[in-house]
Amino acid sequence: MRRLFLLSALVLAVGVWLGFSESGLSALARLAGAASGGRLAVEQPSGRLVGPLGFGRLSWKEPGLEVVVDDLRIDWTPGALFEKRLVIGQLAAARLRLDIASSDEATPPPASLVLPVAVDIQKMAISRLDYGQVFSAGDLRGVFASDGQTHRLSDFGARLGLAVIAGSAELGGSAPLPLRVDASVAGKLDDQAVRLAVSADGPLDRIELKVAAEEGVSGNGRALLTPFARQPFAEARLELADVDPAAWIDGAPAARLTLQANVRPAERQADAVAGSFELRNASAGPLDRQRLPLERLSGRFAWNDDGGRFSDLQARLPGSSRLSGAAVWRDAALSLDLAARDLDAAQLASVLRSTRLNGPISATVGNTRQQLTFRLADQRFTLAAEASHENAKLSLTRLELSAGDAVLRASGELATGEEMAFSASGELARFDPSRFARVPAAALNGTLAASGRL
Repeated sequence: MRRLFLLSALVLAVGVWLGFSESGLSALARLAGAASGGRLAVEQPSGRLVGPLGFGRLSWKEPGLEVVVDDLRIDWTPGALFEKRLVIGQLAAARLRLDIASSDEATPPPASLVLPVAVDIQKMAISRLDYGQVFSAGDLRGVFASDGQTHRLSDFGARLGLAVIAGSAELGGSAPLPLRVDASVAGKLDDQAVRLAVSADGPLDRIELKVAAEEGVSGNGRALLTPFARQPFAEARLELADVDPAAWIDGAPAARLTLQANVRPAERQADAVAGSFELRNASAGPLDRQRLPLERLSGRFAWNDDGGRFSDLQARLPGSSRLSGAAVWRDAALSLDLAARDLDAAQLASVLRSTRLNGPISATVGNTRQQLTFRLADQRFTLAAEASHENAKLSLTRLELSAGDAVLRASGELATGEEMAFSASGELARFDPSRFARVPAAALNGTLAASGRL
């Protein structure tokens, strides 16, 4: 009997030491790390197990997964465990980092997310969340409550870049793990206020995501998310309406643009997407009337880690003008190869004479080099040019404009640095500007050679 009493007293003393002292918390941290086979690491424990307690860093590492929590602080009520409740008054962390290895293979969803006890976290606050290299969020907050079967997140808020997110979520713990999310996203885009309503609904392995614009833009989008499949989504669709470039960009032409885009994962390549798009403009017009001379643009695209390809590009301009071709985005540069058919210059700028130009247009637009080459002609006119911008120098290799026996030829260079040095040469032969534009007639002949600094 005496031995039993002494053993009980010893167990009680050890329990008091482990639960009510900082040294006891440190000992438990070491035991937990050893029991995990080194996967769990606990640094700088402080406080008492019965609370409040904290850790300088808490990390879990295993193949394909790494979770790191910095400056974790927990204030909880251990006595509630006797009622099968986990009650945490406050859970706070300076940073939560998640690194989850991507996989090309499908994985089954969890069979169950039922908890053995009810959970009540009255206040959660995480200053920063880093999800690998995908995204970072700040100022996360919320309230979590669960009866073990149904888990609810309320009063959620976070910052994602310049956007502010607020909302709530509910997840069932039993199959098929039904999820319901309602949130709003508010922020600014080019100094314009934008607000979106976001909802998600469905089983955890097949979630229907919907987005509706409520301020700043008009439109909506939807996506079918498949987080446990080989591809993270099955399909997506975006619709925007009444977009006016002049409202977003100073000096841009006015337009009423409607965009529809459909996106699907590429069937034969992981981390690649493909789809189609169509852009329509309900108020097309010439540039000199501050309108965008485009009625419709459509095409298909395929995108992967190496870049993107745009095919079947079809552009319809006012009148009978058409552009068609393809484009490639690679190494931060866009390369265009287009063909013009019946291009009417008067539809681009009303001061110009009407044309029906045909011919190739090629262009490259990148951070370090821009290039443009075209040769367009019809029965009356010929327009050809070669120009580039590279290494702080703008070069016009060739410019030719002719109508019958009227010809203008020019070339030149301009240094775009501080010196702004230039050189130019050209010739005019029986050149009558009224043949090309609605201006007074003239007969110009001569040559030009000039150089200097601007």
